[in-house]
Amino acid sequence: MSTLAQELETNTSYLSVIINSYKSKTFPNYLKDLRIANAVRMLNKDHSLLRFSNQGLAEVFGFKTSESFSKAFYKNT
Repeated sequence: MSTLAQELETNTSYLSVIINSYKSKTFPNYLKDLRIANAVRMLNKDHSLLRFSNQGLAEVFGFKTSESFSKAFYKNT
């Protein structure tokens, strides 16, 4: 969040307020939803990704653990 705030030339508090206001979710949840949307799009487009394990997919799509990826994927799909 701090990196994004710096790129947008603002602070993390303001960025958090904006995301909460416009997206009705916290920054971590918004980021997780973006990652899952990207994962769904890429899995539909690139079938070679289907060969990866859950841990491999988690790493490809920016999740720290396969469990967090699986929970987020299940919740959003």
